Amino acid sequence: MDQLRTGDLIIRLDEVDGAIQFLSRRMPLSSGKIGLLHEIRSSSISPNETLEHQIGQVALAFFSANSESTLFDLDRYRQAGADFAAELAGREIIPGDAQHDFESALLLLDRFNETWTLQQLDEIDALLQSAAKRGSADARKYVSEQWSDMRSILAKRISR
Repeated sequence: MDQLRTGDLIIRLDEVDGAIQFLSRRMPLSSGKIGLLHEIRSSSISPNETLEHQIGQVALAFFSANSESTLFDLDRYRQAGADFAAELAGREIIPGDAQHDFESALLLLDRFNETWTLQQLDEIDALLQSAAKRGSADARKYVSEQWSDMRSILAKRISR
């Protein structure tokens, strides 16, 4: 395998930031750059969960969202992923939670399809802009380097 494909997942230990990061190629329209999909920090693990459980949940959710395969019972996780995306779409912005909002916006963008409306795209834009203004360095970088082009491409697809 010479190149990373859209459905591939990289799990990386970032010792500098003290996190386990899940990276993937962003949407096919995003020039193939690798982006942060999710991040686990020791502070985000609840006492009722283990690190192994969280890593497994993220990996299975990713694979079920990015394939139609039924291997490893991935179809069992598809509804949970759809429910999670719907929950993200309807939740309020919580002040002080900028990085989480940025990651939520990326998750929503990964689920883009032709049934979306310009209003939904505007809501993601507001979420990204808010996350950037409230201190997410990742959101600031994404908004300044990628979002304008991505937004234009998605808006054209919606308008067809």
